[in-house]
Amino acid sequence: MHLLHIQHVVFLALCMMLILTNAGMYRGIGGVRNFLIYNAFLLVAATAVMLRGSIPEPLSIVGATTTFFIAYFYLLRGLEDLFGISPWQRMLQGVLVLAGFAIVLQYGLIHPNTSQRLAWFSLVLGLQQWNTALVILARSGTKWKIGLPMSVMLLMLGLANLIRLVGVGFHGAPSNYLDSGFFLQAIVITTTCLQCGVIVAYVWITMALLRQDLEVQASTDALTGTLNRRAVEMVADRELLLSRRKGSRLSALALDLDNFKQINDRHGHHCGDAVLVAVAQCLRGALREGDQLARVGGDEFLAVLPKTSLETAGEIAERVRVAVAELQVRCGDEMESVTASVGFAELTDDSEIGWDHMMTRCDQAMYSVKRAGGNQTLTSPV
Repeated sequence: MHLLHIQHVVFLALCMMLILTNAGMYRGIGGVRNFLIYNAFLLVAATAVMLRGSIPEPLSIVGATTTFFIAYFYLLRGLEDLFGISPWQRMLQGVLVLAGFAIVLQYGLIHPNTSQRLAWFSLVLGLQQWNTALVILARSGTKWKIGLPMSVMLLMLGLANLIRLVGVGFHGAPSNYLDSGFFLQAIVITTTCLQCGVIVAYVWITMALLRQDLEVQASTDALTGTLNRRAVEMVADRELLLSRRKGSRLSALALDLDNFKQINDRHGHHCGDAVLVAVAQCLRGALREGDQLARVGGDEFLAVLPKTSLETAGEIAERVRVAVAELQVRCGDEMESVTASVGFAELTDDSEIGWDHMMTRCDQAMYSVKRAGGNQTLTSPV
């Protein structure tokens, strides 16, 4: 058993090096600090267990056991930074730490009893691990998938503690924990591997979240938060395929601000940026859920309108035009307003005509509006 605990400490020390490297690489990822604290407490606890018999019992029993409880409290806080939790989960984790501390004092120092201490330790730690797993399992979408490996490790850790609880309940435990037989030795091996698995799963989470952030940055206009040209073309190609496969309608609109250059000339680019941000927010409000908005040029926006006929696209284009015309943006001591030229078109039945042709028609209609004075909507003939 002593050799197994030495191996446990060595594994956790190696994992600590991995986490420190990971923390240096992904400082912007939430939860890094709390996860470092979790690993530090695990390492301290495992070291105290390894030194049992060589250091005073209060340190090896009470100190080590309660440090495990504190470690999983910080693991929950680290996942809270990444996934968010409900207040009752944080409260439950705190109550379990206090309960575990009281139990260890009772059966570790006041009335020493290895079987009782080990059984209650297994119960409290297992509940902590399952509560932490729920932080991930309660999420949905991409984050749930990213956190699934860690939640599986935590559920298995909780199950290992439940098995230890049942085993100790039926067979008891030796007065000297270091004289434990095969059953408790197998539990130590299992929990060691699973704890290392939790650490590797966290590294996976940080890498996955970083990749997700990079994908968002690559597809998002930095100023307005809308899609950029590359991203909207990918969305349009996907919608185009869906439209042809399902026989649904697909439309799009192109919008260009009429008097944007004058605002930049009078107030500077900081005001121009403020206008673009305000216009983007205005367009989001005027479009429907499921419509995809992108900024594709300095003051040019594009919207993909799935399952939309030409008639409905015209109604949306007019709603967008009116919303922009009513917009007021403060530039210093003045309020500025803009208008927009909007061109729209619907995908035709000709399978040879693709997205580029459809956008050319939107642009042609939009520039026809601009030549006519702007602040209008127009569709383009096929």
